[in-house]
Amino acid sequence: MKTVLIVGMGNIGQKLFKEYEKLNPDCYDPYKNFNTKKNIVYDFAFIVVDTPCKENGECDLSQVREAIQETDANIIVLRSTVPPTTTEMLSKEFNKHIVYSPEFYGTT
Repeated sequence: MKTVLIVGMGNIGQKLFKEYEKLNPDCYDPYKNFNTKKNIVYDFAFIVVDTPCKENGECDLSQVREAIQETDANIIVLRSTVPPTTTEMLSKEFNKHIVYSPEFYGTT
């Protein structure tokens, strides 16, 4: 069975947890007191942390960077909203395999 980690347990993180519940994912969100993360290399890690807008209109990637830095996974799936080219930039910066999968959940 594949090992899965979800980093960020806000609205999207909780929905992902329900979707992948059969895989028994570990969860990590220090802001919401979730921590079942193990000291292993995960097969997949989903990053779903906040990316608020700064006053100058830029996207604040500090939580994304922190999550990537603290995550050891073969594939990191970035689900947080980020500007174009960010995935490639972060992949080079951290020397990790990062892919982007934009998230959208409707109102239902």
